[in-house]
Amino acid sequence: MRDTKQRKRSRALTALLLPAIVLMWIVGWAFYWIGHQKEGKRVTQPAAKQDNVTLIAAATLNEEPLEAET
Repeated sequence: MRDTKQRKRSRALTALLLPAIVLMWIVGWAFYWIGHQKEGKRVTQPAAKQDNVTLIAAATLNEEPLEAET
């Protein structure tokens, strides 16, 4: 008789948890699928196109100290 109570409790627990587990799996799979969709659409720049840009430091400005009024 004790065996039947444990079996009913186990079935009830399964009936409650199984839909939650299935829903979590579906949501996780959907996020996985969406993440892999973005990887396939990456656009790379061709190697032949180069911008010839040179950065040069600007000369420092001569700053005069502020005069304090006394």
